[in-house]
Amino acid sequence: MGEFNNGTPTAYELEPNGWTAGIHLGYTVPLQGALIGIEAAWSAANDVDTHNPGSGTSDDFASFEFNDTISLAARFGFFLTPRYMLFVKVGVAWADVKGGAGDTNGIPPALDRSDVIRTNGWETGFVVGTGLDVLWARDWSVRAEYEYMDFGSSVIVNADGDVNSVAVQNHAIKFGVSRHF
Repeated sequence: MGEFNNGTPTAYELEPNGWTAGIHLGYTVPLQGALIGIEAAWSAANDVDTHNPGSGTSDDFASFEFNDTISLAARFGFFLTPRYMLFVKVGVAWADVKGGAGDTNGIPPALDRSDVIRTNGWETGFVVGTGLDVLWARDWSVRAEYEYMDFGSSVIVNADGDVNSVAVQNHAIKFGVSRHF
C-alpha cells in the first residue's frame, strides 16, 4: 500500500508468476512409524508482476520480482504405510527480492524521479509446508508439497516523503524426486 502526492493510499496486489527450480538436501532419523529430520533447500525463480500506469484508476507504477530462495527447516513425517509418508516442515527462509513503485505525471506518462521507491536484496522470514512422500524404489522417492514463506513487511519512504508498505509472501506447490543414501 502506498501513496504518491494524492494523499490517498493505493493498494497493489502484485502476484509474481513464473518458473522455479531447485534442489534439496536433508538428513532424517527414523522413529517408530515416523521420522524427524532437517532439510536445506535452494530454489532459483523468475517470478515477476507489474502494475502499469493507467491500470484501474491509478497513474502509479509498481513492479515486483521474486528470485532465489533458501530455506533450512525441521521436517516431521508420519508413515501411512511403509511407502507413503505425510510430512510437515517449519524453519527459516531467505529470499532475494527486487521491487519498485513510483508516480507518473503527464501525457504520455513520465516517471516522476522524486516519487520512486525501491527495494532490492535478501529478506529473512519463515517457511512452513506440508506434503506427501512416496517411496517408489528401494532408494528413491517422489514428493508433492505445498510451501508457504512469509518475509514480513517493511515501510519505505521516498525522497518526497511518500510512505509505502511492502509485504512479501510466497505460496508454492512443488514436486520433487529424492535419492536416499
